[in-house]
Amino acid sequence: MHSGTRFYDPTDNKYATPAKYAKDYLLSGYIPRHVNNLIGGASVVTMHNSGVGKVIALQANPLFRSYWLGGERLFNNILFFSAGLDNNSLQEEESRTHTP
Repeated sequence: MHSGTRFYDPTDNKYATPAKYAKDYLLSGYIPRHVNNLIGGASVVTMHNSGVGKVIALQANPLFRSYWLGGERLFNNILFFSAGLDNNSLQEEESRTHTP
C-alpha cells in the first residue's frame, strides 16, 4: 500500500537510478488520473553524494509494517553495501520532485 502523490524524476546519471517504474505498468486497485500520469517512468531508487557520505533515496518504505521479507533484504543491502558504491555511479545534484 502506498499513500501520497510524491514521485521523483530519474537522475541525469543513468547509473544513479537503478530502479524506476515502467512507462506502461500493471495497476491493481484505484488510483486518481492525475496521479496515474505521474507514476510512469518515475524513479523508485536514486543514489546521491552528500558531503562525505552517500544517500540512497527510496520512493516507498520497504519496511512497511514488516510484512515482506524482501524489503528487509533490500534495506540491509542498502545499509551495509552502500559503502562499496563507486562515486561515478552517484548523482551529484539533488533530484527534482514533481507533485500534482
